[in-house]
Amino acid sequence: GRAEFKGIMRTVVRAAPQLLSVTAVYNIMTNALLLLLSFTLTSRDLGIYRIASSVVQSANALFPINTRAIFAALVKDNARDVLWGALSRIAVFYFSLVGMGVLLVGIIFPHLINYTVLAVCFPSLYFAVVTERYLIANGQAHKVARINWFVGTLVLVSAWFQDHLVQIWMLYACAFALYALCLAFTAGAAKRMMPVFILCPIAMCLTLISPWAGVGYLALTAILQLVWNRLSFQDIKLVWRGI
Repeated sequence: GRAEFKGIMRTVVRAAPQLLSVTAVYNIMTNALLLLLSFTLTSRDLGIYRIASSVVQSANALFPINTRAIFAALVKDNARDVLWGALSRIAVFYFSLVGMGVLLVGIIFPHLINYTVLAVCFPSLYFAVVTERYLIANGQAHKVARINWFVGTLVLVSAWFQDHLVQIWMLYACAFALYALCLAFTAGAAKRMMPVFILCPIAMCLTLISPWAGVGYLALTAILQLVWNRLSFQDIKLVWRGI
């Protein structure tokens, strides 16, 4: 009993640094960045950022498939490459539609627009979430950790020099686009996903001028999944059977 408990605790302690490392970017963007910005942003801008980033986090709950179930399925599935391909296409398409819906809320109710602009980042962010789990399930956690520390360090250093909300929106878009792009290169999906990630910061810049630009970018991202990446009902059936 006691010896087994000590063994379990030692395993948890040894694994903790790696567990934190493979989610460092997400933790920095949702927690550490908020603390850092409390020293540089005004109270009003900090409050807007807090709500807008909460919208991004809560969007995760809108995905019909739990991320833990995704990881479990990827670990046990011998054809995880095929399952991940289908999952990533579905996630990017789905969150493009969700992002369009969130931005349209901001367009219909202009006083909410500042809280909805981060919806432009939905496809990049949730591609990264799915691909993180695929790479870890594929025994590449050390690569995911290195990418997290690289992007996370860039974000923290850059955040010190940002004191306007517009700069934070751009930092957010650039951070998740870069993170998703690095993961895509590691997973061998850069060719099919590169346009989505490269256009993300540009779309954010244009969205700050007109939210319709963000809607257009997300619509284009959804179309790319159907036309270029060939999202089909077969992908949905594969994911349904696999998870």
